[in-house]
Amino acid sequence: MKTPRAPTAWMAAVLAVAFVTSALAAPPPAPTPPPPGTGAWFIVHAFGGRGGCMLVRSWQRVRNGDSLTIFAVGIPAQVRHVEALLDPLEAKQIFDSRGFEGVHRDRELWKNVGCFWALGQPIPPVATGLARLDHSDTPYESFMALAALPSRALRIGAESTPLTASEVRSVEQRLRGKLSTELAQGKVIRAGRRYRSARGGEVLEVFLGKPFESPADSGPPIDSIRISRLFVRGDHLLAVDSLFRASGVKEHGDVEPPRLDETNWYETSDQTLGFLSLDGGQSWFRLGVDVGFEGVHWNIWRLGERSPTWDLYIDVPH
Repeated sequence: MKTPRAPTAWMAAVLAVAFVTSALAAPPPAPTPPPPGTGAWFIVHAFGGRGGCMLVRSWQRVRNGDSLTIFAVGIPAQVRHVEALLDPLEAKQIFDSRGFEGVHRDRELWKNVGCFWALGQPIPPVATGLARLDHSDTPYESFMALAALPSRALRIGAESTPLTASEVRSVEQRLRGKLSTELAQGKVIRAGRRYRSARGGEVLEVFLGKPFESPADSGPPIDSIRISRLFVRGDHLLAVDSLFRASGVKEHGDVEPPRLDETNWYETSDQTLGFLSLDGGQSWFRLGVDVGFEGVHWNIWRLGERSPTWDLYIDVPH
């Protein structure tokens, strides 16, 4: 049996060149995807939509048949699928050539491209594509769609029931030590909603208001009001938001200033679309939308933080 010889100098050189060449030819490692729940993750996986379609940005990838979880005002979270992909520039050409009435009168054409109008006629760079969902014959007014939710995600939609006065008082009593001392004095008015799903459990949205009234004034019953909006899960206070509203002060350009009373003081244009947890219920996001004549603002807030984790605003020209 021959003893192996040490490689000669030229053999070592060949091996070194082969090693370097193979290293240079190897593809770079794929970037690590951002973890779910971060702003970078929502930028890729969150979509704003109206009228049965959702906006697709240049960095988002959507295919026919993709499934998404839909959060819309007043309904449970539900799964829908992409039925068709539309080029917004082609939709614009159709509206430019036929006009709004011409498209609207053609029921099949309106079903196919009408959401382009509902979304404010977006063209690049606002959107490079539109994705029409199945069941678009019963479109959601405004909704949010999330793609690729992890299997452990807990989701609660916007279907809600009002809390009774005794339920709100019970929450207030349990959490009194965590609330502003201002709420322990004088008149406090109360309202609340319960959001619930079978797997996600429930989140309560509780409103506690300190009204400023002028009984002798012939104007609205409530001049102004400071509102604490509580988000509660079980005995855990997830977050407290502070709001201020005043009669006669506009909140949107297209809406008459509110005349506040004890039935509408807590009803704002900022509507809850649902709640989402990506860590087994340890922390929660609130999904919302604020619709005005001038535009639509979709937003996701991690409850307890002071700025949104993700948001999207579009102008709606008229």
